[in-house]
Amino acid sequence: MKKFNYENLYILSHGNPALLLDYFKDSNSGNNFMVNPKALVDAFWVTDRHKAEYIGICALRSYDDYLTKGITDLSLELIPPWVSLKVISDNPLVQYTETKIILLKEI
Repeated sequence: MKKFNYENLYILSHGNPALLLDYFKDSNSGNNFMVNPKALVDAFWVTDRHKAEYIGICALRSYDDYLTKGITDLSLELIPPWVSLKVISDNPLVQYTETKIILLKEI
């Protein structure tokens, strides 16, 4: 498990995916979480942009839901309007259904 603050990562990196990933590797606190960060690092076959987007999608989840119910997926209802579904559908690290986003590296 890795805790991070996506907002801080994004601001520090100025939206640059490679920098965001570097800052993510050094992160150890925040309100956001990733259950299996090693799987993301080991996903050498995807771009830095896809990895950075994956981190951003993980940041939208509720840590309380994970602690109490073990939920690692994200309900589509929680996606803010400024996040395009195209970003989600084009990302090879996620899969989405009519109701939720499945974070494939968190399974």
